[in-house]
Amino acid sequence: MSNSIITISGVARSGKDTLASSLVSEIYQTHGIDTKVFKFADPLKRALKVALLEVGIDYIDPFTEDEETKKLLRPLMVEFGKYCRALNKDVFVNATIKEIEKVRDLCPGPFIPVISDLRYLNEIQRVRSWASNQFTTTIVYRAHINRVGTYPANEEEERSIKALNFNDYPTSEWHFQSGDMEGIKGWAKRIASQACDGVKPTSTNIGVPAEPAKVAAYSQPNAGTKAWTDEEVFVKANVTATVPEYTGKIVVPDNELLEQVLNIKLTLERIDARLKRLEVGR
Repeated sequence: MSNSIITISGVARSGKDTLASSLVSEIYQTHGIDTKVFKFADPLKRALKVALLEVGIDYIDPFTEDEETKKLLRPLMVEFGKYCRALNKDVFVNATIKEIEKVRDLCPGPFIPVISDLRYLNEIQRVRSWASNQFTTTIVYRAHINRVGTYPANEEEERSIKALNFNDYPTSEWHFQSGDMEGIKGWAKRIASQACDGVKPTSTNIGVPAEPAKVAAYSQPNAGTKAWTDEEVFVKANVTATVPEYTGKIVVPDNELLEQVLNIKLTLERIDARLKRLEVGR
């Protein structure tokens, strides 16, 4: 019976699969616990594969890792996913949970699932609901990964990630430069250790900030992250730490100020939404 489940969120090409791979390696090789990567998109991709084969398009595989093919498939996947979610918003989560249960039931000992493509608020809510109804206490971890210079692939992803982070604080959040494999591995080691020990984290972590004061220090792969990974700070969703000058430490407002910033942001977003509705009404 699993007592932990790890979910990974982030925009496309932010490093979710890399983190998932590092987690699986750390959980199995270091802690000796069975684990497997699951994706909410897999049931969708399997359905699309059947549809493409049915009309004779057998040369395009929805499971491809080719970036150009993925770009061509993304609009189709987004629209098909939106249609299915409109009928049942938990359709892909429920299918994935069934897969997790099947694998878990075959494992003789502990099993830790890793879901590597969390993008919607209802997904983490459904996973948490499922976890709370297990026979043993199951802790749900949410790691949110950011790659500096990487942005949402489309408006749908931008909306979903913003709603996710605004309404569900990540257990752990880090920013990485492209190619920083050592930084990601170090982060995976921490998450794996907590998940395997069944420890519920009380803080989130942040790595290299999105706009460091001195970018040159982080220009090379695997450089820069170590200066930040020893620092553990509590950061609310969508609040960026400010670094006036590189000192090796992150300057972060206290919790009370963070709460004020979050409330102001929410108020501004509500005002903006109302103004847009008024414009449409005219």
